[in-house]
Order: sequence, then structure tokens, then C-alpha cells
Amino acid sequence: MDAPARRVSADSEGTLRRATEGGLGVDCMKGRHREGLLLSISAAARDGRTITLPGPPDDPESFRKAYGGDPLDDDTLAFVVDPVRCVEDTVHHYFQPVHWSVATGVPITYVLNERDRPVPPATQEEMAQPLPQPVHVVRVDSGHLLPVIAPASFAEILSRIPA
Repeated sequence: MDAPARRVSADSEGTLRRATEGGLGVDCMKGRHREGLLLSISAAARDGRTITLPGPPDDPESFRKAYGGDPLDDDTLAFVVDPVRCVEDTVHHYFQPVHWSVATGVPITYVLNERDRPVPPATQEEMAQPLPQPVHVVRVDSGHLLPVIAPASFAEILSRIPA
């Protein structure tokens, strides 16, 4: 069976998004990040290398404002860059197809982070569109990776989802 057709759109930053079944995580990246990753993957394949995310930064301060929202406090910054959690990892997950149809009939809560810098709100709104309906969108005044930077807020949202 052939894969379903995918609509393609681009925003003013050149972010390419596949708005229907079968898009990839890389499709939702900011244009400059996506293009950099694709060039790196191509070079690595040519050179027989694997691209990985680097793990903990040499200077943790580089992460303090990286997620959008409020700057991370000292405790949260230490949590985020702890080598137990901030590990070297592959980028394979960005290249896996997403099939929202498997979630048909499952209640969906989409947490939209209003101050997310890596994935701006307009992009998140478009990302929520192909989800099986109805989708309950919860807008939060936070940055990227809410479960990491504001776990109590995330837990509170989860506690309101009917079992």
C-alpha cells in the first residue's frame, strides 16, 4: 500500500512542515536548524560517521536561556545539564515518520508552550492540526520542554486529564 500523500508548507523562516500523515520530526524544525542537520547527516554518511547530540555543554550557562520562557534557575539548570540526563544521543528520532492515525479515538491533550523558542507557538498550532480530533489544547506561559523546565506545571496539567 502506498504512503498517503503529504501536503507541504513553509513559513517565513523556511520551516518545512508535512501537515498530514507520515511527516517527519525534522520537517517541523526551524529552517536553519533543519538545513544544518540535513547537511551534517549527509556529510556524516559520506564520511562513515554518525551524528549525535553532544551531551552536557562545557558551559552550562549556554542552556540557561536556550528553551525560551524564563531563564532557568540554578537548580533547574543543574538538573537539565546533569550528565545523567543530558546524554550524547543520536538524531535518529527526527527521521521517524509520524502516523497520527494510530491515535484515532484516543483523547489528546496538546500542551502549547507560548514562549518556546525552538518551536514557536504558530508552528505548534500547525503541528496540532493533523492530530485526530478533538484535540484539547492547553496553552502555557512557558518555554520548550515543559516536563523538564517546569515539571510541577506539567504534572498539574496531567492531573486534569480524565483517566
